[in-house]
Amino acid sequence: VSTQSTWGKYSDTLASLTATKHLAEKLGDRIGQLNVLQGVGQCHRLAGQYSEAISQFTLAKGLAQELGMHLGSINAEQGLGECRRMLGQHREAMAHFREAHKRAEAHGIQSGVLNAVGGIGHCHRVMGNHQQAQESFREALGLARKLGNRVGELNAMWGIGECCRMLDDTEAALTHFTTVHQMAIQLGVSTSSMNALQGISQCQRTFKKYKESLQALIEAKEIAEAMQDSLGVLTAVIGMAECQVQLKEFKNAAVSFRNVQAKAESMGHRTATLHALQGMGNCLRQEGRPEEALEYYQKAQETANSIGDRGGAMNSLQGIAQCQRSGNKIREGLASFNAAEEVAKEIGDRVGRFSALRGASDCQRALHQYGPALEGFTKAKTIAEGLNNQEFLADALQGIADCQRNLGDKSAAVTTFTKAMEIAKKQNDTGSMLNCERAIQNCRASKSRK
Repeated sequence: VSTQSTWGKYSDTLASLTATKHLAEKLGDRIGQLNVLQGVGQCHRLAGQYSEAISQFTLAKGLAQELGMHLGSINAEQGLGECRRMLGQHREAMAHFREAHKRAEAHGIQSGVLNAVGGIGHCHRVMGNHQQAQESFREALGLARKLGNRVGELNAMWGIGECCRMLDDTEAALTHFTTVHQMAIQLGVSTSSMNALQGISQCQRTFKKYKESLQALIEAKEIAEAMQDSLGVLTAVIGMAECQVQLKEFKNAAVSFRNVQAKAESMGHRTATLHALQGMGNCLRQEGRPEEALEYYQKAQETANSIGDRGGAMNSLQGIAQCQRSGNKIREGLASFNAAEEVAKEIGDRVGRFSALRGASDCQRALHQYGPALEGFTKAKTIAEGLNNQEFLADALQGIADCQRNLGDKSAAVTTFTKAMEIAKKQNDTGSMLNCERAIQNCRASKSRK
């Protein structure tokens, strides 16, 4: 059973466990029955069958408490937390992990503490508490190394890498994911290898290396298929569709997102459903179909709110706002961007907050509200400097300069456009360079006419 499960052969494992269950019942071995319940729960969880897994872990938890088996009770609590997390029920998941942590500490079960801390880290990560998540993963990494738990070490390193990515340190994230991938291959841990490839792919997308990103996802999908990991396959396909959108392959991307949505809904996996809905919205919006995209973003927002995914809600609000702005509903777009900024502040997502401020300031500029727009672009500039993101900084400076020009301060506008142009040159951004050059010429021509 252990070997089959490690290889990802979950249907074979379930068959073996069914035979073990009958034998345990025949012998009256209640500890054996508990182990079978835990094993069946894990198989269903790893195969993406979360409702079935929750049922098994709930039975296991009750039996473990009846027998006074502390480790069994902790493992069942952990399993319930993992299932709730994968269903996007992050608050419920956090409660399970904290209960598992409390029990493991009380009984000195260090492996239970390790698993619970990792679970708490994942909940913080998905809920946008990236600094707290990173602290949890670093704690888990230290404990895993102390216990000599190599798989625990891989999981914690992956978590740290994901936090680095969300905190915009993409180079550090890529280093962590690459290390995890190499270690996972040496240890023969397929799940860790697959997750690392997903992380590598996301970093490559940040660097706009979409073909390299696609290749990493193809490898991750192959591993997931070999493991019969339906969620792993869905996650890889979502990533591949996102790359297709960036490569302007909209029809292929739309087919992929619709297939993922149908499969995720049949599995009851609301987080995957959320990502598919957002992906479909992005695809339609970039294809120039904002009204159709708006419907998908609204469904995505409803899904995100229902599972307590604040980051998902923020991204959906940004999509809604962009569609409203494209449809000339500027005031509605401004309200949606402002709502997205509030969520971004709440969860500490600086990139999300920059995008929301940028979008809101654009709306204010379109409404000729240049004073408030200047204030928004200035806040966005401060965030860009904190992120050390030169692309964001050049974008914010151009917004500031345009507001200065429209407020009549042409000298200040020329100075700011010049700063933006210098950054654009370093970034080899020809389009921004030309925009800045034209704007500077217009400002100088306007001053000379006066």
